[in-house]
Amino acid sequence: MNTPTTLFVCRICGQTERDETGRKRTSPQSAALAEALAAELAGSGITVTLTECLSICTKPTAWGLRAEGKHAFAFAPALPEHAADIAATARTYHALPAGEKMAKNNMPPAVKGTLISRLPPA
Repeated sequence: MNTPTTLFVCRICGQTERDETGRKRTSPQSAALAEALAAELAGSGITVTLTECLSICTKPTAWGLRAEGKHAFAFAPALPEHAADIAATARTYHALPAGEKMAKNNMPPAVKGTLISRLPPA
């Protein structure tokens, strides 16, 4: 059985607007991407979550994958219209055995060129 996988979407990528407390508002593009991904991945065992920041601020919208015992990945940029390709990448990642690397050649073209980093399992 696969360990739970989380797909993170940066909620503030490209956002300059702030709320009354000074906190950056969620980017509409990030919200749309997260919503599209949640619909694409419903029932897959992959959780989609908006997160505060992935520190890839120059390339909105950033997203990443993480699961226990697996390499963590960060990607950017992403657009809501890439949701199907991102979801396919997340499904491939989710199906991998712990410790196995996800090969860049197995990623859809819309995702392959956006890989920023891969970190080894903890």
